[in-house]
Amino acid sequence: MDEATAREKLELVLMELASDKYSDESYNSKEYIDNRLAENDMSVENENIVIVDDWKFEIDRNTLQIVDSYGKGTENQEIEIEASVAYNTTYSQATITYTISYNGDLKTIVANGKKIDIPEKQEEKYIVQINVNENGTYKIHVIDSNDKYKIGTGEVDKIVSPSKIRTAEELIEFRERVNNGESFEGKEIKLANDIDLKGSEENKWTPIGNTTNKFKGTFNGDNKTISGLYVNTGANYQGLFGYVENGTIENLNIQGTSGASGKDNVGLLAGYCSGGKIDNVHTIEGSSVKGGVYVGGLIGYSNSQISNVSNSAIVTGSNNCVGGIVGRLEGEKAKISNAANLAKVTGSLGYAGGIAGSLRSSATIETSYNKGNIRGNGNDGTGYTSVGGIAGESQGTMIYCYNRGEIYGAKGQVAGIGGNSYGHGGTPIHHCYNTGAITGGGRAIGSILGEGYACTISYCYWTSTNGGIGYRGSISNCGNITGEILTTYANILGSPFTDDKNKINDGYPILSWQQNQN
Repeated sequence: MDEATAREKLELVLMELASDKYSDESYNSKEYIDNRLAENDMSVENENIVIVDDWKFEIDRNTLQIVDSYGKGTENQEIEIEASVAYNTTYSQATITYTISYNGDLKTIVANGKKIDIPEKQEEKYIVQINVNENGTYKIHVIDSNDKYKIGTGEVDKIVSPSKIRTAEELIEFRERVNNGESFEGKEIKLANDIDLKGSEENKWTPIGNTTNKFKGTFNGDNKTISGLYVNTGANYQGLFGYVENGTIENLNIQGTSGASGKDNVGLLAGYCSGGKIDNVHTIEGSSVKGGVYVGGLIGYSNSQISNVSNSAIVTGSNNCVGGIVGRLEGEKAKISNAANLAKVTGSLGYAGGIAGSLRSSATIETSYNKGNIRGNGNDGTGYTSVGGIAGESQGTMIYCYNRGEIYGAKGQVAGIGGNSYGHGGTPIHHCYNTGAITGGGRAIGSILGEGYACTISYCYWTSTNGGIGYRGSISNCGNITGEILTTYANILGSPFTDDKNKINDGYPILSWQQNQN
């Protein structure tokens, strides 16, 4: 009863203070509270411990409520409490371990508001563990055999996924959580501000996600920009993201530098994207990407759905599969649509393309264009270079696309749309046009397709001097026309094309999604 009476006295004073908080202009969260407690013969110990008739209570100064009671004992300074926190692999739960060091005996332990059995003492230490599912400050209250007490706390702050990232520090924290095992599957992360990473050789970015711990959630840039990215880890899978699996990245602009010669799976956005989708992501002029095999302005390797993207980063590959958007796009469900490459792409060996260096396994590129200069300076080991304004080498389909960049290949299989097409048959390229100059060495130099294997191109047109196909393959409803005539061909090319009424493309047909571009 004595404790209940003391508690009631304190509760009455706290109720009065709650009223004063909104009615008394002189209210001060600390001094005012301390003075009012003293007026009622109550004293304060250790900031939040209030002594009432020798009974001790802990209060919350913000809510003005009692949060715990500690009896009549005094604090035992000999007891030491240390807390450590460990998270499970999905960061959905945390385990707080309290290590209580004391030469004497304890008679009561209250952890997280619940009285627990006293554990067996080990080397003058009591070990207490509790599992929690929410962030917060968790308290342990111990009482010794002489009724003296000690309070310890454990801080949990990484369970609930951040819904917004506001600073570079928060982006780094998000990265560390992914790289330590939290996939963020089924969760969305959104940028709240533009972020400058201020990257340099001394301040390198470690990619988000790797082959062991992949990002599987949704990263929504909210049309913000991440700038100052500098990635050069000395390993494969380089970009803002290293490895994304069945995740979504959308509404993001990126500026910076990614990769190094000889490193594989390199992009400014991501090194490797398996499944999922990429939408409305754009690299900014002044950026660059460099690598070995599978090097892309946005992504090194992908079998994802990619749409509404553009690249302005200069892309250089020292080996194979180098593209303005993706180094290699592979898979029956893999598709790039509404994409634009505006920068130079150079491959030292093998395959290079304005949109994809390599298009494999029935993947598709549609409603996309290239204006960058594409160069293939070497060969793929068999004496060929496969270079195209849209894709270098292809087993897939390219439809409703156009090229206006200069295309060069040192060894054969060079063209405005596809360097080669093999293993596809049918009509792998249709409803496309090319106005770019096509140059190179070898037998397979074409305005639309360099070399075709048992395939046909249809409804394709070109203004360059080369033929439609450089070597093998057949042509249906295609032709070499003047630039003046081509400006009137939007209807013939098909409904994804429209007239260039605002002259954003020198009067040549544009894709419908380009109409709102300046």
